Amino acid sequence: MPWTRANLWTSVDASLAIVRVSDGLAAAAPDGPRWRVAIPDLHDAVVMGDELWTCEGQGFARRRLRDGAVTATLAHDAADATGFLIASAWAPGLVVWNRPGARPLALVDDAGALAIGPVPGATELALPVKDELILCASRGVIELRGPDGAAWVRRLGDESLDVLAAGVVTDGQLIALVLVRAGVPVLVTIGSHDGVVRGQLALRGAR
Repeated sequence: MPWTRANLWTSVDASLAIVRVSDGLAAAAPDGPRWRVAIPDLHDAVVMGDELWTCEGQGFARRRLRDGAVTATLAHDAADATGFLIASAWAPGLVVWNRPGARPLALVDDAGALAIGPVPGATELALPVKDELILCASRGVIELRGPDGAAWVRRLGDESLDVLAAGVVTDGQLIALVLVRAGVPVLVTIGSHDGVVRGQLALRGAR
């Protein structure tokens, strides 16, 4: 099953909603429309603080939430329609670009610009968790990695993980993964400080 893409994003304070439209993005507040920008080749986007970080065309961009204007761009040959961005509200200035069959890449704030580089230890999927900590998945194994290496390592399966969605909640203390097992989506929650599985819930009938 493919990764579940977002078509709606909200600002951190929930005062602004941004939605994917036919020709790009449009934003609205409780009192009405705010802005609309044309992005012919918008691949994906995530909210990062007061910005929207996007993969569009042949590269990546930073856009202001208040008006959709571009503040920085970075051309890169890994930018295409097959990949997806993942961010965490508790890992400022860090977004990961994941692409099937390729190593994840970290997009980081570079004094207002964008810089990109590989995520150490990740071969299939990577997810920012909190501060500089990143969850890495490789051949059924997940590990939480930081500047000093792996904080913990856990095996969730014998083969590559089929991940539909991933996110971080409760102040970065809990990691949520939607995995496909025997054709059924399963929500798995994991403690970020120790890697212990807190719960599993089969989402039968979910699409």
